[in-house]
Amino acid sequence: MPALYARLLLEHQPRRAAVLLRGTGLTAAELAARESISAEQQLAILGHALRVVGGDDWAVRFGAELGINSHGPLGFAAISAATLGEGLGLLAEYGPIRAPYLGFALVPAARELRLVVDTGRYPLGPLAAPVVDVVLEVARAYVTAVCGTRPVRLTYYLARPRPARAPRGRRGARLVWGAPFDGLGVPAALRDF
Repeated sequence: MPALYARLLLEHQPRRAAVLLRGTGLTAAELAARESISAEQQLAILGHALRVVGGDDWAVRFGAELGINSHGPLGFAAISAATLGEGLGLLAEYGPIRAPYLGFALVPAARELRLVVDTGRYPLGPLAAPVVDVVLEVARAYVTAVCGTRPVRLTYYLARPRPARAPRGRRGARLVWGAPFDGLGVPAALRDF
């Protein structure tokens, strides 16, 4: 998988590079020179970030900083799609190339088009929530890039229970805690946008 995400984490925490890379077999210089790393190395780095960076929203902040432009050909294909719905379909179909430990599906619902994230493909344990947060922020960035300044009411579906200090919303979007799936809901009216 691309090494970009790990490099960006290290850029945000340069003093903690040794801790973030512990057990991966990589040094900061090696990571900087590589185009790809294994999924296991990526997850190890994310696991260390979960312990080191801390804060309930670090993964949300990190995902928001990644944006859609951080995803190479997949991001370019999605942003170049004829419609928002087709772009979300591309993210669902090819997302496992960028995150092979996740499954994705685009599920039409009565009033929404839902990008569903399946964390059951790989034993993520405590990494499931931050990985989902990163992915959903990237999907939100895609929707924002396509819709521009048009106000869009998104819904974040989070399968985990609501933490005690959790916000009720995220950047104007609605949060549904304890949902039967993890995903991002986009108004169905925007499918052909």
